[in-house]
Amino acid sequence: MKEGVSYLYANSRASVLSTKLLTQDKFVRMAESENFAEALKVLTECNYGGVANESDLDKMLMEEEKSALDFFRDMITVEAIAKVFLLRYDYLNAKIAIKCKYLRLPMPNNLISGMFEASKLFSDIVKDDYDAFEIEMQSALNEIDNKFVDGDKSPMVIDLLCDKALYKNIARLSKDCKSAPIKEYLRRDADTVSLLSYYRAKNAKLDIQCFVNGGTLNQEAFLKVKGLSEVKQKDYFKQTPYYKLFLLCEDYLLGKTDISAPQKEAFLLKRNVLLPYIYNDGLEPLIIYYLNKKVEISNVRLTLICKKGGILPSVITERLKELYV
Repeated sequence: MKEGVSYLYANSRASVLSTKLLTQDKFVRMAESENFAEALKVLTECNYGGVANESDLDKMLMEEEKSALDFFRDMITVEAIAKVFLLRYDYLNAKIAIKCKYLRLPMPNNLISGMFEASKLFSDIVKDDYDAFEIEMQSALNEIDNKFVDGDKSPMVIDLLCDKALYKNIARLSKDCKSAPIKEYLRRDADTVSLLSYYRAKNAKLDIQCFVNGGTLNQEAFLKVKGLSEVKQKDYFKQTPYYKLFLLCEDYLLGKTDISAPQKEAFLLKRNVLLPYIYNDGLEPLIIYYLNKKVEISNVRLTLICKKGGILPSVITERLKELYV
């Protein structure tokens, strides 16, 4: 993070970069291309990341993401907000590092640094040196180590404990956030993660405590609602922003749709909180650009993977996330 960067300067830079984002029509062209190679040509025509062939794709997307992160780090001046978004990479890296530690595997070459430099984080975890990490991450890693000693070596346990720690960490940091829309975005992020995790676990017939901190929903209250009649469940969720998400999750559980439908609704619930603030004079436009760039990268990856797999264009376009602009 750089000191002395004004919102005006940061948002002006973000505004210029936003004009270079791939537009919806480019994604439609890629989706409707005859094959993977033709879809890749659309990126080449846009000079997107300098990608020239399939072998460059993963490296290109990784570099695009690193570039977006570098810009975000340089422009953001509120440490708590920087952590809220960048620590997600650290917790992902921590999951990978602790699994590699137990399996005695080397560090993968595709880790992206968040608040902590990725190779240093990996090395510290392998050495059981957690002192430099956020208190929530320290607690999760120690609990994972203890469970491993007791014979519980499930990768799912590692993922669950790290996810819970991440959202507890974010909930603590968000108390210092002065932006009402960003606080609401973070609440909805926590709530949608909880709901999607619950229904995924239910679909897999797993009985786990998967709700996270930082939202308006908690698992105990939610399970009480689930014990009510279908009509009363719907009445409850009609009083929340999550009614449509609830219905889609129920359809997913019944096999009427796949997980992509509730995932897309969860994305829109968060997107629509920030959308009215795209031209605000606070830090929201910078956050929106950063999130836009992540959506763009995700859409590029999704489109090309689907083209490679022979997925129908209509299915691809249905799954694409909308940019904030």
